[in-house]
Amino acid sequence: MRGSRNPDTKFTKVAAKSVKIWSSAEGGKTWKAATVKRSGSAWQATVRNPASGAVALRSEVKDAAGNRSVQAVYRAHGIG
Repeated sequence: MRGSRNPDTKFTKVAAKSVKIWSSAEGGKTWKAATVKRSGSAWQATVRNPASGAVALRSEVKDAAGNRSVQAVYRAHGIG
């Protein structure tokens, strides 16, 4: 767990250089790119929801040093 050994551990603040988001209404079988906009240090993604069911989300974030993080959340939110 991050910082679990020492609660006083200082972490370097890292700013995202690029953010990509995809959504899936089929449990991750297919993915559709979302529109992502940056406003200052905040990022906003617009995802199309299906009429019913659940939405999975996948993200890729990169920083200026070339570090990359990819995460997926299945059944991130339900619709209907």
